[in-house]
Amino acid sequence: MCDREQEGSDGREQACLLCRRSEADPDTCGDKQEKYGLYAHIFCLYFATLLFRQAKKCVGLLGFLLPDIQLAVRRAAWKHCCVCGQSGATILCCKEGCNRWFHLPCAKEGGCVTQYIAPYRSFCPGHRPVQMVQVTPEPGTECPICMEPVEDRMTFNTIVCPTCKRAWFHRDCLQGQAMRAGLLYFSCPLCRDSEEFLVEMFRMGIRTPIRLVSFCGAHKAGGCKCRAVPGPAPAVQALPHPGSLDLRFSGDLEKHWRKSRVTLLPPCGQ
Repeated sequence: MCDREQEGSDGREQACLLCRRSEADPDTCGDKQEKYGLYAHIFCLYFATLLFRQAKKCVGLLGFLLPDIQLAVRRAAWKHCCVCGQSGATILCCKEGCNRWFHLPCAKEGGCVTQYIAPYRSFCPGHRPVQMVQVTPEPGTECPICMEPVEDRMTFNTIVCPTCKRAWFHRDCLQGQAMRAGLLYFSCPLCRDSEEFLVEMFRMGIRTPIRLVSFCGAHKAGGCKCRAVPGPAPAVQALPHPGSLDLRFSGDLEKHWRKSRVTLLPPCGQ
């Protein structure tokens, strides 16, 4: 049986076993998958503490064994989210000695950072990574994506380009740009740096899908499976799902990026 996104037999949207949400931001949690009647968001699986993916990715749900998923759910029943206070939190801050748990959909609201790259580390607000550049924005600085003012200092929601140190962004604007641009085209709009910029965005918890640029509005809604550039010309797909790659904060990322190849696909929607 293949993994698939699906509604329940009664037509209602089914809740994810791990975060207990029937609806969640697809930029944060990814698509919801189903197998044997069990439903889970892709990244709720990847970030769940003590839930390990098998070498054979065709087994279980995206390579996660169903008994292991059920065990993670039972364990989470005793863990309360440090953001919303509800039980069922499956993600533990990876800082040694920290005992703060949270749900993936609560992460952004609570200022937690989840790094969408192997080994999929998660941090609570007290231990999340911070930018090392020593700079503050000039008065009246605007985000180059939305052209609205940014905060007067670096915060969880205000991020600076580590290369030029002149481009200041809202976190939500960066995330939206990353989802549209994809791994191969995500760069600072001012200095055009992509290497140091990309690694820093991964470190700060910006999810960057492994595909070429897309202008398809359905990507934002999570309803399009093309992962490609729409239009009259043939569309392109760059790389497989990020979970199938073992990219890390090292030369592996740059090497994989530079040597990637594309395959032609039909235009979006065909």
